[in-house]
Order: sequence, then structure tokens, then C-alpha cells
Amino acid sequence: MDINTYLKLKEKYGQYTSWAIWNFEEDSKFRYDLNGRGYMMNGAVKDLQNAKTNKDLENLGIHNKAIIIALNYGERDSKAHKIFQGLNEIKEVEKFTAFHEELDNSKYKGDSRQKVEYKDSILWGAYMTDLIKFNDKGKLTSIEDSNSISEKMDSYINNADFMRIQINGLIEELKLLGVKNPLIFCVGGRVFKQLKMKERAYLLKEQFGEETQLIELPHYSSSSPIARNPIRYHEKVQEALNKIK
Repeated sequence: MDINTYLKLKEKYGQYTSWAIWNFEEDSKFRYDLNGRGYMMNGAVKDLQNAKTNKDLENLGIHNKAIIIALNYGERDSKAHKIFQGLNEIKEVEKFTAFHEELDNSKYKGDSRQKVEYKDSILWGAYMTDLIKFNDKGKLTSIEDSNSISEKMDSYINNADFMRIQINGLIEELKLLGVKNPLIFCVGGRVFKQLKMKERAYLLKEQFGEETQLIELPHYSSSSPIARNPIRYHEKVQEALNKIK
């Protein structure tokens, strides 16, 4: 990973992606208010935004050996809670905020679960992105409905042309990242099922190397019974890491 590649990724994909590093509560700057309304963001986002040299990247510990792919990039509904007001406009400018919420409400604590379980593994420092983040014209965009098990999401996934756009977009993204034989960790069964399809798995290996590996990670969302059980979630993450060849 070099700074030129990093800055290109930041410019093109930074609104929709991030890296698997977080600050912990022991750090006095572990979180900050992104929108002035109480929407707390992990302080590592500022470190990512301020990186300007190869030495900065080395200190951050980011790498392209592993990729973490969730299902879809969705926006927070500004009507759902007052802390979400004005948020989506800010995220159009701020980079690498995805996957880094630091909220006290248990309903929205999925992101912080990851920092605990990914620490001291190949997952720490990995590139984080979503499979579905392009519209039917191939333009990067948020998905209005962020519920990964909704009927609307089903319609996206069952649309072969639409998913072809997502796969092609992902390949272009990973090409820019410069991956070779990466470990691709799929967050949840739906992502794993989509990328494990014979044609898509073959395409990924064709593009990035025969040793490219797809591994399913448990979902971190509070809607997942596994994620709500710290012991079970820890076990499932370890099971995924044990599958590395």
C-alpha cells in the first residue's frame, strides 16, 4: 500500500469505504461529534483523513492483504433520530466514515463490535467496502433502503444485470487497491453467497490470483442474534479466521 494508491482510493471511494482500524476508549480522542448533533464517529477516521505519507500509512497499520465486504452502502434516515439530521450531507464530504460509528444506543453499536474482534488479526487494517454501492448506470451511490433483508434488497440481488454492475465495480475497485491473492471476508451469508457463485468466484480468481480466498464473517449488526451475543460473535469470528489457508 502506497500513499498515491491510498489517495486515489480516498478520492474515488472514500465516501463509501474505510479501513479496519479504530481507536479505543482508553484514548481520550477515541470519538468525536461528526455533525454537532451527537452522531459520534471513531477518532481513527480523522487519522485516516489526515494521512499524507507512506510513513503515515505504516503507522496506521493499513494493508491490502485482506478485504472486508459488507452487503450494501446505506444512508441513515434523518427522520429516525435527531442525531442523524444533516448527516448524509456531511458524509458526502468527509472520507472513510463508513463502519466507524461510536454510538451509545445499543441499536447502533454494530461498528464498535468489529474493533474488538478484529484486533490482533489479519482483519485489522484491512480495506472495508460494500458489494452494492452502484446504481443501474454504474455510478457510486447510497442505497436508500439499507435493510439487507428487505424485499427491495431482494429485488436488487435477484436482478442479474444490476448485480453484474456491482461485481464489475468491485473488481475495478480492488484493481485500484492493488490486491494479489487477497483474503476476501464477506460480512454475512448474503455477501458470501453472491461472491461464491461459480462465475463470480472464478472471475475474482482470474483477476486477482488463484489463491484468492472467500471467507464468511458473521454480521456485526445489532439485528443479528449472533452479534448480540459477545461470546458467540467472538467464536464465529475466530472460526472465520481459522479458515485461512
